[in-house]
Amino acid sequence: CHAPEASSVFVAGTFNGWDPKQFPLERKEEGHWEASLDMKAGHYEYKFVVDSEWVCMPGCGEEGPCPDCTWNEHGTFNRVLEVAGLEV
Repeated sequence: CHAPEASSVFVAGTFNGWDPKQFPLERKEEGHWEASLDMKAGHYEYKFVVDSEWVCMPGCGEEGPCPDCTWNEHGTFNRVLEVAGLEV
């Protein structure tokens, strides 16, 4: 997540019951935030919580639909993540 002005960023989604405080991201260089999560293979939808504001990506959607996002039941967007299983 790129949010250079943010003081806190979390990620919430179908993988954690949309809990906005469970997974804090760590501030990295140049305003980037990241976290590493262990996830099973599957389809997930998620959003970032940037300074308590739910967004699919800061600045995304200001000029039209967000790439890599899908509409949700609230009339906003969720980001989509497909986690592949390990091939044997």
